[in-house]
Amino acid sequence: MHLPAGAGDVHRCSEVAEVMPTVRTIVLLAALLAPLPVLAGPVPEKSARAQAGALLGQAVDRSHAGDHAAALALIAQAEAVIDAEPAASFSFQDVVARADMAKFHADELRLGAAGDPCPQLRKGRTLALQAQDMTANDGEVERREMAARLIVEIDGQLRKTACAAVPEGRVDPAFVGHYYLSGVRETGSELLLRAEGTFDWFISYGAVDQFARGRWASDGAAVILTTEQADRSKPLYAPLDIEPWSAQAEAELLRRRGEALEQEVMVRCPFLADATVSTAPAATMDAPAPPEPAAVLQQRADASRQQALAARARAEAAMREAMAAPSDAHSDAARSSLSAWQELRWQADRDARAAGQESPELADAALPASCTVPPQPDAARLPPERWTGGIGVRVFDLAAEQGARQVKALLHFADGHEERIETASRGLAILPGKQASPVTSVTLAADYAPGRDQTFPVAPTTSGILHFSIDARQIIAPPFDVLRLRIAGKALVPDSFGQGRYERAAGADRP
Repeated sequence: MHLPAGAGDVHRCSEVAEVMPTVRTIVLLAALLAPLPVLAGPVPEKSARAQAGALLGQAVDRSHAGDHAAALALIAQAEAVIDAEPAASFSFQDVVARADMAKFHADELRLGAAGDPCPQLRKGRTLALQAQDMTANDGEVERREMAARLIVEIDGQLRKTACAAVPEGRVDPAFVGHYYLSGVRETGSELLLRAEGTFDWFISYGAVDQFARGRWASDGAAVILTTEQADRSKPLYAPLDIEPWSAQAEAELLRRRGEALEQEVMVRCPFLADATVSTAPAATMDAPAPPEPAAVLQQRADASRQQALAARARAEAAMREAMAAPSDAHSDAARSSLSAWQELRWQADRDARAAGQESPELADAALPASCTVPPQPDAARLPPERWTGGIGVRVFDLAAEQGARQVKALLHFADGHEERIETASRGLAILPGKQASPVTSVTLAADYAPGRDQTFPVAPTTSGILHFSIDARQIIAPPFDVLRLRIAGKALVPDSFGQGRYERAAGADRP
């Protein structure tokens, strides 16, 4: 990481912050020290856990003071005290505390440049996995998630320090296949494990979509996913090709133009956007009413049709008044009239069907001319000489197979002028119209990638789509570095997802 001048203190603070998870170790150790009952006789010696907790508290203080050598000496003493205890007596909290202590030891080795942190990190990972296995069948979600978070933290440190992030494993053909996540509400996720040891992973929850790709292996107890890390030394963007302007490009231009016109109409005629229709009354469990005479049903259907026609006329008059004398009051009146018309239109349809008639043909309310969107031509039916044409820039993330939005493209023309456009849906930006001067180069920039602007010369172009790729992995952190999926029969269980589990579709136990 390149630091600006004067940022050294901030950097040192961030390094110290990396050892703060050790506070969890001290809390865990303290939680194990239930107050001893007051008994007659000599005061018992201080327990091993209490001694270790006190030593680690001193180590944290020395680390914050920058005395990493003293912190390491205190950690070593704490480890010696704990290691003297019989391993068979270790509880889940003991094992997590020892794993976190090993991570603290590794942090101090790195910060103090006092040795290789990798052995301590590997020790901590082994212990964290042991703790996770202790929760496999106890139903304690919080304990399982605590162990999973510690594994993720240690895996991150293993990766940063160039240690082997994942223990030796193998690609087990028994797990190759396409998996789907179940047991997590309002969340969709898929996992594809390939025979050559690569994977694709996707999750969608709410408005958030995340994607990961990398390598996988099995250590016998779990399938372990390790994401690919992007090479940030490479350019963020790359040129692909130039596509001639086509009917598809013209159709996209016309679609966007239509959307823009609709937005303009909604600004001029706000009452159109908020008109509502009530839903039909909910069904009840009451006994059905006796059938009504056909004449009564016919009379009701005729009355409903007349009421709907009158409501439509009132809505049309209210809209004309709202446009002739714009005001909040007139806009509210038009909105209410439109809602009433739509409600009575639906009622007329229901009453007609109840009377055994076809639905009445009630045309839409006539809108003021300024509240209508001019119809757009069908690009597929337009001859090329009638196309609007233009120059487009499309920026596409090849790994995620989706367009990149909010990329600003500065088009440099041969005559010296410039035009700015920005990508939107499908990663496409369009400058409409046939250009008198050709584009000779393009500069790409994005607010979410500061300092990564690039300029590309292009073949002189007056019409067409200029395609570029973006390596979004360089600017978007992967959703995880390492994800451990515990093997549970034919299912793979991610501890960080609560009760969720990945399973192959029925009949797909083998690739």
